[in-house]
Amino acid sequence: MRYSVEENAVSVVDRDGERRHAVDVLTHLDSTLRRRSCASPELPFDFNGGFVGWLGYELKADCGAAWRHRAPTADAAFVFADRIVAVDGVRGDAHLSCVIEDRRSDTAAAEAWFDAMEARLPDTTAPDLDKPAPHPVAVRLHTPYRRYLADIGSCLDHIRAGESYELCLTHRIDVDGVRDALGVYRRLRRGQPERRTAPTSTSAARGCCVRRPNGSCGSPETAASSPSRSRAPHRAMPMASPTKP
Repeated sequence: MRYSVEENAVSVVDRDGERRHAVDVLTHLDSTLRRRSCASPELPFDFNGGFVGWLGYELKADCGAAWRHRAPTADAAFVFADRIVAVDGVRGDAHLSCVIEDRRSDTAAAEAWFDAMEARLPDTTAPDLDKPAPHPVAVRLHTPYRRYLADIGSCLDHIRAGESYELCLTHRIDVDGVRDALGVYRRLRRGQPERRTAPTSTSAARGCCVRRPNGSCGSPETAASSPSRSRAPHRAMPMASPTKP
């Protein structure tokens, strides 16, 4: 799912093709999740499938602020996660959840996926992040180093002047030639842990809160997510050792 502030339209792509809805993304998410939500009280966490993605800063125009910036990619993008593996890093358990329609064929497909994942997960090992990356990549700062330091100083001046107690200074790093985007993300998270980040992949971009293909970054914001409709069969199974993020 992609959204454009300028067009005020949501584009949804699924197995039935592409559809456009003349509505803002927040209204669309709210109505869709109200219609498709379901509870799974047997799970030890709230998320049992649903939308995962990002809301861009340009969406402030839908919340009363002026629209000043045009992003080269979607202003919001989400994928519908109907099959998830949730790893409990403390207990070493893995929970499988699959969102399905209330049909016999969907139930059979979910059970087959459960069986396949239960056979695969016990042999899963964490990657060795101490090994150097096999393919060096070129890194470019979107904002030059000295300009970035000057921007930090400007933010501190505004805080000292009492205009705000906290400012968010966004920076971007472009990386070309990435062959293992997930590996890059894992190394970023090891050096700079974040609780609420995840690599995502959509037709609009790859990464987390990024605007470039094959990228990764961390952000303290929480992406909108909610359970989805009908039944969400699940299983809890022990793992030999927890998988590192």
